Amino acid sequence: MNLLKSTKLLAALLLSSSAAVYLTSCSDDDDHDFTPTTDFVNELNKLYPNVNAEWETRHNNYRVAEFDKMGDEYEVWFSKEGQWVMTEIDYEAPYTNVPADIMTAFYGSEYGEWAIDDIDYYERARDSFYIFDVEQRGQYDMDVYFDADGNFIKAERDTDIDIRPSTVIK
Repeated sequence: MNLLKSTKLLAALLLSSSAAVYLTSCSDDDDHDFTPTTDFVNELNKLYPNVNAEWETRHNNYRVAEFDKMGDEYEVWFSKEGQWVMTEIDYEAPYTNVPADIMTAFYGSEYGEWAIDDIDYYERARDSFYIFDVEQRGQYDMDVYFDADGNFIKAERDTDIDIRPSTVIK
């Protein structure tokens, strides 16, 4: 009986350690903590004064400051050299901080009756846009894009791909 318990324990340990190695090796997460220099902090404070941000490196090329403001989650992206490249705002339900004209545009679209799962706003030097992550029973989840003026850009099946400063959306 002791031999059987020992064998089962050894098998469980081998299986769990194999799974841990597999999951770690498949991870594409290259985010790392980042201690910003004064230049990075000053650039952030120009855009968002007096925020308490946590910093990390993303995709080896960007330094990202994360903080909450008015109930929403902000990510402010900078180049390695400290230049602002993008801001992402992840709006939290009930989405009261999303501009009314953007909500009106969404509700007037063909997806206006779908359930909103998430709303994100992206501001970059060359463009600004909103993405509504929506769902409806029996349908694929969709990402519905509007520009900063509320004009419909496109709708596509949700792929869960992160938007980066270099992502082309049109």
